[in-house]
Amino acid sequence: PDLISVGIRLNVQVNLFLRTISRFGNLQMFEKVGYDLGAFGLTESNNGVLSGFYVDTEFEEKDHSFILNTNEIQKNWISQGIVAQYLLIFAKNVNNNKDVRIFLLKNNQEGIEKQRITDIGLCTTLDLAKISLKNVRVPKENLLDDTTNLSKSQLLNGIYYGRMMIAEAVCESIMGLLEKCDEILETNDV
Repeated sequence: PDLISVGIRLNVQVNLFLRTISRFGNLQMFEKVGYDLGAFGLTESNNGVLSGFYVDTEFEEKDHSFILNTNEIQKNWISQGIVAQYLLIFAKNVNNNKDVRIFLLKNNQEGIEKQRITDIGLCTTLDLAKISLKNVRVPKENLLDDTTNLSKSQLLNGIYYGRMMIAEAVCESIMGLLEKCDEILETNDV
């Protein structure tokens, strides 16, 4: 099996998606997502490895709900972004750049556009997506409760653990490959 792909998918589902809901959401959100797949929409096309330090996706409150827009950018490198039933989307307040919040969206909502990323050589079994949001309406009950005044360290904590899990999966895959090479070399008297 492709351990890198399995490790990344497991990381996204448990460590990033469910752990974020556990930390910042509520029991009703857990019950809503159940065993459905989720994606973690933080990284944006302008930010690369600095994801979490900068969020350009915007939200504004309107009529007892929130309206989310990515404008000219996209959420980028979103694992499970095509197949997930739910998305966690990080967005900043259109009136206050320091007010970053997390929203739970159904991945088939009107205004969500998904594009599969295929031009990668590593782990072609990953389901990576670019996601654009255009006037996506999110009900207030889909705002993760505890995200007002979210600090950078809280935000980056989940990303850190996620990247550690991915690195571990990569190391395990490399070790498996090296063991297979040793077996081949021993049986072929090279």
